[in-house]
Amino acid sequence: MGTLTEGNTFKDRYKIIEVLQDQGDLAIYKAKDIASHNSLVYIREIDFETKGYKSFTEESVGQLVEMLSTVSHPALPKFLEYSRGISSGYIVEEYITGQTLSECLEAHAGLYTFDEAYGWMIELCDLIQYLHSLEKQIILRGITPNVIKITPSGALKVISLDKARYFSTGKETPDTVFVWNPGYTSPEQYGTQKSDVRADVYGFGAVFYYLFTKQNLGSFHFNFPPVSQFNPSFTKEQDDIFAKCLDKDVFSRYQSIFAVKNEIIKNGPMSKSKEPEVTSFFGDEAEEFEKPETKEKIKGFMDGIREWFRMLTKKMMEWMGET
Repeated sequence: MGTLTEGNTFKDRYKIIEVLQDQGDLAIYKAKDIASHNSLVYIREIDFETKGYKSFTEESVGQLVEMLSTVSHPALPKFLEYSRGISSGYIVEEYITGQTLSECLEAHAGLYTFDEAYGWMIELCDLIQYLHSLEKQIILRGITPNVIKITPSGALKVISLDKARYFSTGKETPDTVFVWNPGYTSPEQYGTQKSDVRADVYGFGAVFYYLFTKQNLGSFHFNFPPVSQFNPSFTKEQDDIFAKCLDKDVFSRYQSIFAVKNEIIKNGPMSKSKEPEVTSFFGDEAEEFEKPETKEKIKGFMDGIREWFRMLTKKMMEWMGET
């Protein structure tokens, strides 16, 4: 389908370095922006003439371009331009270096722990929350480990909004374009309901369930075992977060990504006290601090300190008045 090849120059500006994908109605290229110090870009060529239930339409591409040109978030690549050809559209975006989450998992020694992925979970929550809070609310829907990249600095980036759509609060009708990602597509998107913010709660849970378990999500048919069954590093509280994200019933799921983020923070590394326990620091002498007479002495001492500070402040104010 793709009309560009390695060595071609598109619009006398973008020199094609590599064809990354050429399948169906979509070709993706890696290119150099000659007009911008050879910075790297993605070029996506979308064919409007390919037919099929998953195909793009001019209307859906127009909506995608509108989204890309209006959103701005650190976890998204910068949109550069859109060009309309005879039967194709060309979207040019900032190129994101790094590895997809799937590639990160393949290269990682064993499974990721909750704490190791904590920063990425917070970053993805922040992006989803941003999209959900826009005046024209955007639902991601098509989020998978392969559309998320981790940059060399460790930042998370979502490199494709191709399956995203605006959410309408109007009549409850099924989604007009079905997103087929077994295991990552929420149950309500299977032609019976209109997906809303809770579809992205499910998508978030599915992406990280995979990162923590390395399992084929489609094989579970929406009946996900606890993460700890595959990853013993998980606590019950951490298990519960993903069980609730992936609940088949949208009303039993978290009702917002903000609620998910709060639970992650509550169970993340920052929630664990960095101060030693009094009992471990003082040993057996810690019991002395629990005696009523000791507590009374400490209280008297602190009251004395506060009174001394009050008198000192008063004397200073008097002195400043005299001068």
